[in-house]
Amino acid sequence: MSTLSSWDDEYARLARAVSQLRTAGGTTATMAGGRDHQASSIRSGLDRLNGELRNLELMRAVAPAEIGRRRALVEGLRGQVGGIVGGGGGGSGGPVDLLS
Repeated sequence: MSTLSSWDDEYARLARAVSQLRTAGGTTATMAGGRDHQASSIRSGLDRLNGELRNLELMRAVAPAEIGRRRALVEGLRGQVGGIVGGGGGGSGGPVDLLS
């Protein structure tokens, strides 16, 4: 992933996966295991996005405000995953300061 366009594409893919996870429902043990696996996969993708943001930040390829905005988007999705599956979602769940 080397461009903002590919970052956007990956973010959109993960956002769709979170939406599917949220609407999938299901309470059986088999479905819960599948949901846990899907949530883990989404978290890995979010970690990759954060890594790419770190690289862009180090290269000074993107304005700091844009990096912060994108980090807030990633943490928002991470919080949603944690709220759906429970535990391990990362993030504080509180408000995100977009100006820092």
